[in-house]
Amino acid sequence: MIVVCAGCGKSYKGQPGPKPFKCKQCGNRFTFPEASREPATGKRLCSCCWNEVPLQPAELECPACGQRVATPEGGRMKDAGEPAPPASDSASRNEPPADENDARHAEEKHSEVLETRITHVIKKGATLDEKERQRLLRDLRGLAEIRQELETKLHKLQSEVIAERNKAQEAVAERDQAVADVQAAAETLRQTEAQFEEMKAVVAAALEPIPAAFQAGVQPLIQQAGDAAFLVNRVRRALGDAADANARENLQKLDETLAQLEENIRAFQRDYAARLGEVIGGGQAGGENEPVEPEAAQA
Repeated sequence: MIVVCAGCGKSYKGQPGPKPFKCKQCGNRFTFPEASREPATGKRLCSCCWNEVPLQPAELECPACGQRVATPEGGRMKDAGEPAPPASDSASRNEPPADENDARHAEEKHSEVLETRITHVIKKGATLDEKERQRLLRDLRGLAEIRQELETKLHKLQSEVIAERNKAQEAVAERDQAVADVQAAAETLRQTEAQFEEMKAVVAAALEPIPAAFQAGVQPLIQQAGDAAFLVNRVRRALGDAADANARENLQKLDETLAQLEENIRAFQRDYAARLGEVIGGGQAGGENEPVEPEAAQA
């Protein structure tokens, strides 16, 4: 179907339907009717609602839809197989309908056109013939389809908005939970450190008197070992040459055993004092409780 804009005479090619389009040249609205028609004598057609308007030299507006009817011939239509009617811009005769991307605006304008047409029919009290009634019913069905399409798009858009909002709320909740977990972990670590310091202080207080007590218990053993070594020396000197080889050998073994025992006690004392000092802190236990040579051993 080829139609000619009643506002400027520009030609367009498209498929029949109630959807209005906007002329690129003059901005007028036009539609593609179901079938071609010719105006009555002394009339010309509006290229939007295709109602007849009086044939006047001056430009006027369609009383049904308010679109401009400026060309002397008015709106015209031809089937695609027929020769295209003349137009002011022959290079654009086969251009697609203009402003297809502005679908929502076109649908809103089409609704306004239909409402204006219906209002006009009611006010004039005009009696519609069968052809006009069928055209009006077709336009109303087209309007209902447009409304249904808009409601479907609106419902889909609302669903998408709700889904995105739910995702955002879930992300915020996850973030808040992560922050709460980090704060709880930090508080647990702080409490654990405080408990460790308290336990460390308790252990240090409990171990602090042990080095002195250990030293007091070890010193008599060292003294006794020294005294035994002293007695062994006295016995060796008293026997002198009278001691046989077996007695001298036993005295020598006893002397060596006592010396080893004394050294072992001293080594254990040093190691214990050093380790206990590390536990308490500062290694003070070992410095304050150094082994003391027994008086008998010094003599």
